[in-house]
Amino acid sequence: MQHTIKLNRKIFKLLLSEANRVLGPETNVKNMFEGFIFSNLSVIDSKEVVKYGETIREDILENEGVLIETLKFISLLEVSTNEAELRALVNRCKEIKHGKPLTDFDKILKSIMTVPSEK
Repeated sequence: MQHTIKLNRKIFKLLLSEANRVLGPETNVKNMFEGFIFSNLSVIDSKEVVKYGETIREDILENEGVLIETLKFISLLEVSTNEAELRALVNRCKEIKHGKPLTDFDKILKSIMTVPSEK
């Protein structure tokens, strides 16, 4: 259990640092989770995260669905240089799903990297 707590803290800290880099220091954690991470959760996982209410802390990553979506979002943040690129990547991810969840992380990353640059 202790290992999981430390890992969740590291992941949460990485999420916040990457979000600050791409979205700016005024980034609201709750809005980030609601706007990006929670929107990709299953119905069961969505019902579980309701209990967190207004405060989102690293213990939310104990939910496997939230953890996976957070890691995906961190990957998108890491390859983005600004908010417009991030939004384009998020939209591209939604387009390539075609109602079927992609499970191979390499395929997902390769697909999102094909987003054309802003003109």
